[in-house]
Amino acid sequence: MTRIHEYRLGRQLTLQFLYSLEFNDLDWQFALPEFWKMNPVALSCGYFGMNEQHELAEANDKDPAFQRVRAFVEQRVTGICEAKEELEKILGELLDNWRPERVGRVEWTISKIALYELRCCSDCPEAIVFSEANRLAALFCDDNSARFITGLLNRIVQQDEKPIEITAPSPEQGEL
Repeated sequence: MTRIHEYRLGRQLTLQFLYSLEFNDLDWQFALPEFWKMNPVALSCGYFGMNEQHELAEANDKDPAFQRVRAFVEQRVTGICEAKEELEKILGELLDNWRPERVGRVEWTISKIALYELRCCSDCPEAIVFSEANRLAALFCDDNSARFITGLLNRIVQQDEKPIEITAPSPEQGEL
């Protein structure tokens, strides 16, 4: 599996995990190990888009590609969960004539992931963040969602704010 596919899978699994937290009061640190026990890679097969194959569905925990995907997901989840209030505040301020409660939970979660990557992952190019957010929206949302998310991301980029200060470990160099 190429690194690009690993990162794509990582973002998708990050979305699935964070989305699941929208509907319960579980502590994310308790829920994350349980998420991995479900073998989310195998459960996700078939939802990656056309012509994408993910050999990780049959991989075990010792597989180096699986370990890279898992590390990618856990870094994103940790950072996003630790900065949740700040991320949601920023997103809420960007909404014109919308309350955060009106935004679909999948779109909201994709936007949080993208905002985190834009503000906290300096090694993740802006174009990749936009592309991956749109890909996730195409897979899991309705036809207008990608446009909505792109609009929010454009507003984020146009603002010249300082990066969010978080205590989460920063991603390793070279990750996208």
